[in-house]
Amino acid sequence: MAPKAEKKPAEKKPAEEKKSAVAEKAPAEKKPKAGKKLPKEAVAGGEKRKKRTKKSVETYKIYIFKVLKQVHPDIGISSKSMVIMNSFINDIFEKLAGESSKLARYNKKPTITSREIQTAVRLVLPGELAKHAVSEGTKAVTKFTSGLSFYTTEKTLESMFSRFGEVTEARLIKDPKTLRPKGFGFVSFQSEADALKALKALNATIVDGRLIFVEFANTERPEIDGSSKK
Repeated sequence: MAPKAEKKPAEKKPAEEKKSAVAEKAPAEKKPKAGKKLPKEAVAGGEKRKKRTKKSVETYKIYIFKVLKQVHPDIGISSKSMVIMNSFINDIFEKLAGESSKLARYNKKPTITSREIQTAVRLVLPGELAKHAVSEGTKAVTKFTSGLSFYTTEKTLESMFSRFGEVTEARLIKDPKTLRPKGFGFVSFQSEADALKALKALNATIVDGRLIFVEFANTERPEIDGSSKK
């Protein structure tokens, strides 16, 4: 019998060749597109823009602190107490606005005037506190809006007052150095009755964005010899 052929063991391929074959067969992984992802700088910029659009809330904290330092300069106030005081002032103003609007409706007036506000203050605040509030409020309004606007001219005064009668003169008092109006003037009428009508109609009204007050001027002048009438 012929001798059997010897079986040769199968040659093992190196590991590197196997890895390369697997790498060739495996599908390539899909990389994410760079265009879809937003850069970090853009996101941070969007957050900053959102922060900038926040509106600041107006409060009375500064005024509360100033009044506290005027009355008690050695005493401070905590943040919680400041929040309580701020809400208290907001509640007071809301009550005053509600009462003044009710009074305006009751009197059949289209607008709220200083008279309704003063009456509301006397109704809401007790006793001496109401009197003090009315006096301080009147001082603040008078200091801020007692005179005429710098844009008001003599022609404006004449046309405004001539609706009530014949105007003989409309004159603004000006600074001799700057030639700018000082905020007040004089209007003369032909008759005293027309002047009284204008006073009643135009006193405490808004002209060119300012609250003006109309009153009779003191026309008494001293005599030539120096003596004056009492």
